[in-house]
Amino acid sequence: MMKLALLMGLGLRLGSLPAWAQGATPLPWAQGATPLPSPAATASPTSGETPATATPSPLASPTLTPEQVTDAQVEQLVRILLELDPLIREASAQLRETQNEEEYEQIMRRTETQASRIVEEQGLTVLQYRELMTLANENPVLNQRVRVRLQEVLQKREASNSPKPATPTPTP
Repeated sequence: MMKLALLMGLGLRLGSLPAWAQGATPLPWAQGATPLPSPAATASPTSGETPATATPSPLASPTLTPEQVTDAQVEQLVRILLELDPLIREASAQLRETQNEEEYEQIMRRTETQASRIVEEQGLTVLQYRELMTLANENPVLNQRVRVRLQEVLQKREASNSPKPATPTPTP
């Protein structure tokens, strides 16, 4: 049970990426789950760190409205989602397999660190990413913009990865 709670706290969903693009499931970290918790959020009560519930949510007063989200930000969000997908799948599998609490915590910390790096490599802070994801999950218009762009990117990848038919060579 504790594993499931931590898994959901990290925002790790077991759904497939194409399902997000098709609109069959909410975008990752929907319904208020935080995608990348602060280290305090996953700290154990004996670690001496302040639990995340003791501090107000940084998203309590969003600085961005859905209408202000640019196409470039949607593109960043889509790139992040695509990069996070394999990381989340791998971490989810590892978390399901481990019975060792220490190993479990290591997987969680490592995944959080890697996810934060992915977000920052795409030019966003973790806070900006969280805000964009919250907006995308709460606003149907923005949600649709992200889904459409995600589908376009996936279709483009699929088309470029499909085998090309052999070109017949002319016979003299």
